[in-house]
Amino acid sequence: MSALFSSMSACGIDDESGKRLYYLQCDTDCLSGGNWQTLNLGLPREVGDGADLALDANGRPRIAYLDGSYDLGYSWCDGDCLNLASWQHGLADSNQGLEAEYPVARPITCDAGLWRTHSPAMTLDATGNPRIAYDASYKGRCLSQDPSNPGQTYYEFIEIWHAVRVLFFTQPQ
Repeated sequence: MSALFSSMSACGIDDESGKRLYYLQCDTDCLSGGNWQTLNLGLPREVGDGADLALDANGRPRIAYLDGSYDLGYSWCDGDCLNLASWQHGLADSNQGLEAEYPVARPITCDAGLWRTHSPAMTLDATGNPRIAYDASYKGRCLSQDPSNPGQTYYEFIEIWHAVRVLFFTQPQ
Protein backbone atom coordinates (compact mmCIF):
# COMPACT_ATOMS: atom_id res chain seq x y z
CA MET A 1 0.00 0.00 0.00
CA SER A 2 1.21 3.50 -0.80
CA ALA A 3 0.20 6.94 0.40
CA LEU A 4 1.23 10.57 0.21
CA PHE A 5 1.75 13.13 2.88
CA SER A 6 2.21 16.77 2.05
CA SER A 7 3.23 18.79 5.06
CA MET A 8 2.24 22.06 3.36
CA SER A 9 -0.22 22.85 6.08
CA ALA A 10 1.63 21.29 8.99
CA CYS A 11 1.64 23.66 11.92
CA GLY A 12 4.49 24.17 14.31
CA ILE A 13 7.14 22.64 12.04
CA ASP A 14 10.02 25.05 11.92
CA ASP A 15 12.77 22.67 10.85
CA GLU A 16 13.43 21.58 7.26
CA SER A 17 10.83 18.78 7.45
CA GLY A 18 7.86 21.13 6.96
CA LYS A 19 6.32 22.12 3.65
CA ARG A 20 7.68 19.01 1.91
CA LEU A 21 6.17 16.15 -0.07
CA TYR A 22 6.58 12.64 1.40
CA TYR A 23 5.90 9.21 -0.04
CA LEU A 24 4.72 6.54 2.43
CA GLN A 25 4.72 2.79 1.87
CA CYS A 26 3.44 -0.16 3.86
CA ASP A 27 3.71 -3.83 2.92
CA THR A 28 1.90 -5.61 5.81
CA ASP A 29 -0.49 -4.78 8.66
CA CYS A 30 -1.00 -1.23 7.42
CA LEU A 31 -3.41 -0.38 10.23
CA SER A 32 -0.38 -0.18 12.51
CA GLY A 33 1.42 3.15 12.17
CA GLY A 34 4.77 1.55 12.91
CA ASN A 35 4.66 -0.48 9.68
CA TRP A 36 4.72 2.54 7.40
CA GLN A 37 8.00 3.70 5.88
CA THR A 38 8.45 7.33 4.87
CA LEU A 39 10.55 9.01 2.20
CA ASN A 40 10.99 12.75 1.74
CA LEU A 41 10.90 13.03 -2.06
CA GLY A 42 13.69 15.59 -1.99
CA LEU A 43 11.73 18.28 -3.79
CA PRO A 44 12.28 21.91 -2.80
CA ARG A 45 10.21 23.40 -0.01
CA GLU A 46 6.74 24.56 -1.08
CA VAL A 47 6.58 21.92 -3.86
CA GLY A 48 3.89 19.24 -3.57
CA ASP A 49 0.73 21.11 -2.67
CA GLY A 50 -2.46 19.45 -3.90
CA ALA A 51 -0.67 16.14 -4.52
CA ASP A 52 -2.65 13.27 -6.04
CA LEU A 53 -1.32 9.71 -6.10
CA ALA A 54 -2.16 6.94 -8.58
CA LEU A 55 -0.66 3.46 -8.74
CA ASP A 56 -0.15 1.74 -12.10
CA ALA A 57 -1.12 -1.90 -12.72
CA ASN A 58 2.20 -2.98 -11.15
CA GLY A 59 1.67 -0.87 -8.01
CA ARG A 60 4.22 1.80 -9.03
CA PRO A 61 3.44 5.32 -7.79
CA ARG A 62 2.74 8.31 -10.02
CA ILE A 63 2.15 11.72 -8.43
CA ALA A 64 0.71 14.96 -9.82
CA TYR A 65 1.21 18.11 -7.70
CA LEU A 66 1.68 21.87 -7.76
CA ASP A 67 5.16 23.26 -7.55
CA GLY A 68 6.05 26.50 -5.79
CA SER A 69 5.21 28.52 -8.94
CA TYR A 70 1.81 26.84 -9.36
CA ASP A 71 3.11 24.87 -12.33
CA LEU A 72 1.98 21.25 -12.55
CA GLY A 73 4.67 18.80 -11.48
CA TYR A 74 4.80 15.05 -12.08
CA SER A 75 6.90 12.47 -10.22
CA TRP A 76 7.18 8.71 -10.66
CA CYS A 77 9.07 5.67 -9.46
CA ASP A 78 9.50 2.33 -11.24
CA GLY A 79 11.18 0.30 -8.47
CA ASP A 80 12.69 0.50 -4.96
CA CYS A 81 10.50 3.51 -4.21
CA LEU A 82 11.89 3.99 -0.70
CA ASN A 83 15.20 4.91 -2.34
CA LEU A 84 15.30 8.58 -3.36
CA ALA A 85 17.53 7.78 -6.36
CA SER A 86 14.67 5.73 -7.87
CA TRP A 87 12.38 8.74 -8.21
CA GLN A 88 12.17 10.96 -11.28
CA HIS A 89 10.54 14.38 -11.43
CA GLY A 90 9.32 16.53 -14.29
CA LEU A 91 7.06 19.37 -15.30
CA ALA A 92 3.71 18.27 -16.74
CA ASP A 93 2.39 21.74 -17.55
CA SER A 94 3.45 25.31 -16.86
CA ASN A 95 1.78 28.65 -16.43
CA GLN A 96 3.97 29.99 -19.25
CA GLY A 97 2.65 27.20 -21.48
CA LEU A 98 -0.93 28.13 -20.58
CA GLU A 99 -0.20 31.77 -21.40
CA ALA A 100 1.22 30.80 -24.81
CA GLU A 101 -1.66 28.43 -25.66
CA TYR A 102 -4.50 30.45 -24.17
CA PRO A 103 -3.77 34.17 -24.23
CA VAL A 104 -6.47 36.05 -22.35
CA ALA A 105 -7.84 39.39 -23.48
CA ARG A 106 -7.61 41.54 -20.39
CA PRO A 107 -10.07 44.33 -19.65
CA ILE A 108 -8.68 47.78 -20.41
CA THR A 109 -8.32 48.50 -16.69
CA CYS A 110 -5.93 45.57 -16.26
CA ASP A 111 -2.23 45.99 -17.01
CA ALA A 112 -0.95 42.44 -16.37
CA GLY A 113 -2.12 38.95 -15.59
CA LEU A 114 -1.06 35.39 -14.90
CA TRP A 115 -2.32 31.82 -14.95
CA ARG A 116 -2.45 29.76 -11.74
CA THR A 117 -3.14 26.04 -11.54
CA HIS A 118 -5.16 24.41 -8.76
CA SER A 119 -6.35 21.02 -7.55
CA PRO A 120 -4.76 18.38 -9.78
CA ALA A 121 -6.62 15.06 -9.99
CA MET A 122 -4.92 12.14 -11.70
CA THR A 123 -5.81 8.73 -13.06
CA LEU A 124 -3.93 6.33 -15.31
CA ASP A 125 -5.30 4.85 -18.51
CA ALA A 126 -5.29 1.10 -19.22
CA THR A 127 -1.66 1.25 -20.41
CA GLY A 128 -0.45 3.30 -17.42
CA ASN A 129 -0.30 6.72 -19.08
CA PRO A 130 -1.18 9.72 -16.90
CA ARG A 131 -4.42 11.64 -17.30
CA ILE A 132 -4.38 14.77 -15.15
CA ALA A 133 -7.26 17.21 -14.80
CA TYR A 134 -6.85 20.50 -12.99
CA ASP A 135 -8.40 23.91 -12.58
CA ALA A 136 -6.66 26.90 -14.07
CA SER A 137 -7.54 30.49 -13.34
CA TYR A 138 -6.28 33.63 -15.02
CA LYS A 139 -6.01 36.58 -12.68
CA GLY A 140 -5.50 40.10 -13.94
CA ARG A 141 -3.90 42.99 -12.10
CA CYS A 142 -6.70 45.51 -12.47
CA LEU A 143 -7.32 49.06 -11.40
CA SER A 144 -10.28 49.25 -9.02
CA GLN A 145 -12.06 52.06 -7.29
CA ASP A 146 -13.01 52.11 -3.62
CA PRO A 147 -16.84 52.41 -3.59
CA SER A 148 -16.80 54.06 -0.18
CA ASN A 149 -14.18 56.59 -1.26
CA PRO A 150 -14.84 57.80 -4.84
CA GLY A 151 -11.68 58.77 -6.63
CA GLN A 152 -9.54 56.44 -4.51
CA THR A 153 -8.08 53.79 -6.81
CA TYR A 154 -5.91 50.73 -6.19
CA TYR A 155 -4.74 47.64 -8.03
CA GLU A 156 -5.97 44.17 -7.17
CA PHE A 157 -5.83 40.74 -8.77
CA ILE A 158 -9.23 39.54 -9.95
CA GLU A 159 -10.16 36.35 -11.74
CA ILE A 160 -10.86 37.03 -15.40
CA TRP A 161 -11.00 33.49 -16.75
CA HIS A 162 -11.44 30.03 -15.23
CA ALA A 163 -10.90 26.77 -17.07
CA VAL A 164 -10.55 23.07 -16.46
CA ARG A 165 -7.67 21.49 -18.35
CA VAL A 166 -7.02 17.79 -18.95
CA LEU A 167 -3.57 16.54 -19.90
CA PHE A 168 -2.90 13.26 -21.67
CA PHE A 169 0.72 12.18 -22.09
CA THR A 170 2.76 9.04 -22.41
CA GLN A 171 4.32 7.79 -19.18
CA PRO A 172 7.98 8.96 -19.23
CA GLN A 173 10.63 6.25 -19.06
